[in-house]
Amino acid sequence: MLQTRYASNTGHVMADHIELGASRVMILALVGITAAESITVWVDPVAGLVLHSVMLSALLLIAAFRWEQPVHRPALGLALVPLMRLLSMAPPLDEFARVNWYVLIGFPLGLAGMLTVYALRLTQRDIGLTRRGLPLQLVIGLTGPLLGIVHYTLVEPAGLAGDLSLADIWVPALVVLVFSGFVEEFIFRGLVQPLTASVSGRSAVIYTAVLYAVMHLGHKNVLMIVFAGGVGLFFGWIVHRTNSLIGVALAHGMAAVTALVVLPVL
Repeated sequence: MLQTRYASNTGHVMADHIELGASRVMILALVGITAAESITVWVDPVAGLVLHSVMLSALLLIAAFRWEQPVHRPALGLALVPLMRLLSMAPPLDEFARVNWYVLIGFPLGLAGMLTVYALRLTQRDIGLTRRGLPLQLVIGLTGPLLGIVHYTLVEPAGLAGDLSLADIWVPALVVLVFSGFVEEFIFRGLVQPLTASVSGRSAVIYTAVLYAVMHLGHKNVLMIVFAGGVGLFFGWIVHRTNSLIGVALAHGMAAVTALVVLPVL
């Protein structure tokens, strides 16, 4: 009995050690990405991108060398966040029309997300791509225009369309719906949140929302950063409660269409 109890206690200690290691990686990732974003925005973009590259490499190495431990799941998911910033700033995007930026950033980012799904053997249910409660998800999607109005009021982004004719708006509307709405939610609420939740539980909703707010430091607008964090909490809670990504992806996409395509013209 003593040996059995000792083995049981040893198992608990090892599990706690592994969980602590994963939590430490999550904290270091948040601190490192926050530092990289801050340096990119307020100090030197090149130095910030170098630090993002370091974070990306470190998280991929952790995932590779600790593949047999639970920490590899959040590490691999979190690696997508510095990759997002590198894709948005490293290529010469100024040579393309602004609406094409979303495709040039979102397509490879979405592909990286799909490779993550494949590597971790995730199912559609794991990442929230289910039709369960579809009417409720459509109602959630209707919050998008309101969020888009707030977004536009806070930062007044430049528009992607010349006027509101169907011929002029359908391409940019479709692009931001897919590559801003779906891809960003796929990365944050479809991968980062559930993968960090695998070691941190419900606190992953808060963790992902903070990380999402950090990625909006580039606006240099405190209200916009707070708003992004609030939206992240709202979207994260919805996904946690419904186990579906559909509603928040639609809401995010509709918010982007409202703020980037419709309101600038009006």
